[in-house]
Amino acid sequence: MAVNKPERKLYKIGYLTKRLGITPRTIRYYDQMGLLPHVKRSEGNVRLFDDEDLEIIKKVRRMQKEEFLPLDVIKERLFGVEGASQNQNIAVLTDSTAVFPKDLSKNLNIHVIPIKLTVNGKVLDDDGKISEAEFWKKVDKGKAELKTTPPTVEEFKEKFLALKKMGIRKVYSIHLSNSLSDTFQNAQAAGEQVSDQMDVIAIDSKTTGAGLGLFVIQVAESLYKGESVQQLEVFIAKQIPLIYYTTMVNELRYLAQNAKEEHSEGYQQPKLVEKLYQFKPIFTLKNNGEIDIIDCVKTQEEAFEILVGHVEQEYIARGKYAKYIMLTYNYLYGEAVEISNRIRKICPNTQIYLEEGCTALTTYLGPETLSVSIA
Repeated sequence: MAVNKPERKLYKIGYLTKRLGITPRTIRYYDQMGLLPHVKRSEGNVRLFDDEDLEIIKKVRRMQKEEFLPLDVIKERLFGVEGASQNQNIAVLTDSTAVFPKDLSKNLNIHVIPIKLTVNGKVLDDDGKISEAEFWKKVDKGKAELKTTPPTVEEFKEKFLALKKMGIRKVYSIHLSNSLSDTFQNAQAAGEQVSDQMDVIAIDSKTTGAGLGLFVIQVAESLYKGESVQQLEVFIAKQIPLIYYTTMVNELRYLAQNAKEEHSEGYQQPKLVEKLYQFKPIFTLKNNGEIDIIDCVKTQEEAFEILVGHVEQEYIARGKYAKYIMLTYNYLYGEAVEISNRIRKICPNTQIYLEEGCTALTTYLGPETLSVSIA
């Protein structure tokens, strides 16, 4: 099955030289001087640039020509001063839809605020104390009334003030796509309410699950390394458009169940809808954070082909760059291992992780899902 080719997201140095009318040597020198934070490297160690790099070079050239500033002064003006000590009072907060690779999240001091899960009117915190498998044991599949609720503005406010008591003065509050939940909006509103006491930067990641988790990890790593706030803001601007997230759902049980409830007992359409159980939709999150249905197929084999094909096309669109790839699964561990082995052949130098998926997300998609995220 054909896969639509995504737009190129990262460019080789020749693209910048044509756009800016400068030599490759100049661009390489800017990179060596630290004027181009977070330049990516391809599988063959070739520099890869994006639109943010293009704008930074324009600023550097303008400051050289109009203000006659040396590059070290320009660097300090654009990106401030590095130093891990300056980041000791900065924290990262996310919500419980984020999935983290266990060995990456250690010692990064990432804070999590739980999404609430409601099962037949009973409210549970998605606080990591109950696994996805344990959750679904409590649920009569296809019959329970399930929904999620974002943290309220007041709950965010309490969380921010608790961080303040720990000595935190600035929080990067990074959350799942605003098109999927009000979590980001509530964090933003709470941040405004505590603005006289601390600085809260609310960020819509445009993604969720492993895509959100990998993004949060990289922000926390940047703070841990002592990058300046300005460098971190460049990273955030560069990374959000690169977050890739796609999901295969193994069955459409919940769609069929909802159709049953909407019609009278003698209505015949539910029998047709029942046949949808066997189909497996593949979703992706677009750069604006909205869900897009890639395809809907009958067999797992077809779904896997589409999933792997999209990952390969995304990898090519990045100039064969991927720092991390994470597969998350719910009840489909064996299938996740199979897919990871196939992706490892496409991206041999990329670190690939397998983690159990997010319980909150499966309340909408059902218990059997498999997702791939690239960062």
